[in-house]
Amino acid sequence: MPGMMPAWLGERVLVQSKLGQQATTAEMHPARFTEAMLQAAIAIGAQLRIGCVTDVFGDPWRTKALGVEVDGVALKADAIVLAMDHGPMAACKWLPLPAVYGFKGNSVVYQSDSRASADAVFVKLTAADGAAHTPEVFPRADGTT
Repeated sequence: MPGMMPAWLGERVLVQSKLGQQATTAEMHPARFTEAMLQAAIAIGAQLRIGCVTDVFGDPWRTKALGVEVDGVALKADAIVLAMDHGPMAACKWLPLPAVYGFKGNSVVYQSDSRASADAVFVKLTAADGAAHTPEVFPRADGTT
């Protein structure tokens, strides 16, 4: 597809489709985004509680969360954010949420050419032995990929 391929991709690359454009998509550094959201919430009165969530309680119709139980202590809240590392399926016991499954993967971050465009690339490649691989490439504004 002419005009869709980032200039930094090699000659043997075939672009099959485009997901979005700069006005409609964004990529961020996950840890920095999470920390910025946390600090913004704390600035307006939120509290960070680290512990084991054992329940989420709400109104009788289960349409609004009213608080959480953390390490056996009930905490009332106007709003809650569950940031769960392992076991997101546990939240499905307490809330009407769809099942969420994780995939094991690895990340490699390296210093890249700062001239690389911010085009994310979702790759499908087949190795010489026939094994399929699907790495994702995210150049970032800070010069890392």
